[in-house]
Amino acid sequence: FSGCVEDETEQKSAEADNNETSESTEESESDSQPEPANLVLENISIDPSEPNVGDEVNISVVVKNTGGESGFRTIDFQVNGDLEGTKEVELKPGGTTTVEFSFTAGNTGSYEVTIGDLQGGFEVTASPEITISDQKLSTADSVFHNSYVEAVVENVGNAACGSIEITARWFDDSGSFVGESTTRLPSLGVGEVWAAKIGTSREKGEISDYELSGEYDISLGTRPSKLSVEGSNFNVENENSGTITSEINNTREEELFMATFSGKIYDDSGRVIGGRSTRESDISPGEDLFFELSLSRTRIVHRITDATDHEVLVTKSENNETRQIQQ
Repeated sequence: FSGCVEDETEQKSAEADNNETSESTEESESDSQPEPANLVLENISIDPSEPNVGDEVNISVVVKNTGGESGFRTIDFQVNGDLEGTKEVELKPGGTTTVEFSFTAGNTGSYEVTIGDLQGGFEVTASPEITISDQKLSTADSVFHNSYVEAVVENVGNAACGSIEITARWFDDSGSFVGESTTRLPSLGVGEVWAAKIGTSREKGEISDYELSGEYDISLGTRPSKLSVEGSNFNVENENSGTITSEINNTREEELFMATFSGKIYDDSGRVIGGRSTRESDISPGEDLFFELSLSRTRIVHRITDATDHEVLVTKSENNETRQIQQ
């Protein structure tokens, strides 16, 4: 019997050794498994930190993969809670890259920037200042206007403004109010001059005096990301009318509630002589756009054929603060 006991004991000992070896191998294999990918964000950078209205702000973060495997991460870019862009990053273990976004500051005020789990901010303090000078009353031979006021409207501030509205109140030789006329321009850049004309169809002898007043939006509006002007043209149809047309390339991944498309025309001295804007709502992701702005003599008073250049702008439609023009 003793031989049988010894054989059984040796068999159990061998099985125990095998089990220990198997467990040790499993633990070793488990220890050798790489850690999963872990893409983390750090070092948010904002340049410039105090931009003027209309300046492009560049925002970047550093992305690192601290895990042991390759991996992906989708990075969202938000400004004041609105999604402005998204990028996908793939990194090998230990890899590092910098992800960059840009944003155009359209209004004065504070902006909060969020990229993933990082936050930062910047302040826009610059503002436009619109002046009116060199006013004079003139007459014209036209089916559209018999009298008009000429005025130099200039942006002497340090930021572009939004829509400008100027109203002329007309008076006869007895000082009685006989009517009013209004003209508008969609925007005026820093240092730009608008050679404004405000006309009336009343007979020349009816108008002997006038008063000008005006107001303007202190913000041009934010330029929406991933909407870019592909091309534009200004066509003089005849001496009374012209048209600005433009194509807009849309690479946005989310719908845009509303955008404003503006056009301005310039004479050969670089002065603005007219402009107009239109709005488009519910712009679908990836939807390319085409718009047309019709300008006529009734809006820019006798100067369609003076235009030698034009400009097209795309901005988000926003509620802007207005300011009275000081004279």
